[in-house]
Amino acid sequence: MIARTRGLPSERHSNVRAISAQGGSEADLGRKVKTALDETRLLILGAQVLFGFQLNAVFQDAFASLAQSTRLLACAGQLLMVIAIALLIAPSMQHQIVERGSDTVRIHGVTSLFAGVALLPFGLSLGIGLYIVLHHLYGPPAALAGGTTFFVLAAFCWYGLGVIVNPHNRMQRMQREQSRPCASICRPPSRWPRHQPQAGAKRVPVKLMHNPSTRSVRTPSPRSWSGERVG
Repeated sequence: MIARTRGLPSERHSNVRAISAQGGSEADLGRKVKTALDETRLLILGAQVLFGFQLNAVFQDAFASLAQSTRLLACAGQLLMVIAIALLIAPSMQHQIVERGSDTVRIHGVTSLFAGVALLPFGLSLGIGLYIVLHHLYGPPAALAGGTTFFVLAAFCWYGLGVIVNPHNRMQRMQREQSRPCASICRPPSRWPRHQPQAGAKRVPVKLMHNPSTRSVRTPSPRSWSGERVG
């Protein structure tokens, strides 16, 4: 996606300054925003499917045989899934309503933040669903162990690995930028700079005069431009 420029001039200038401070380009920012929004849309699809399964479980005959606390947990799991879906929908709405479709540094940060926060209620809802299933089949101890283990593993894969891997990737990126030569220094200029005329100066056509005695071409003096004879 090519970054659009329909924002206000002040927002546009602040966005350009933020991109320059991070050492990136506007096209790179557009690709990052598009990737972040696409990832949230994929998460929305998965969350909607799981929410449909949770709603379908309420209308099953075996749901009435569950304990009152288990049914309340099922309602809490559905509420957590609704919160996760709302957090995933919010960045796309801000991109269209607040930013007017423009790709900004703020919307990229908001999309990443909301996607990371939405995974917490998403994982809790999945853990509760697994607890309910195991509670019905194997009893409370196995259900508690299975639901807790699933949530801890999901949290480690979503948050723990990010904390471990991010510093290593940041160091590699900094080393790559330091080893890369500056393109503006190594690249030769595309053309020589032109002389810029002063403000208010008039452009006067110059006529070349041929001198037969010297067989050379010389530029007339300023007096010849007004029609005076040159000796």
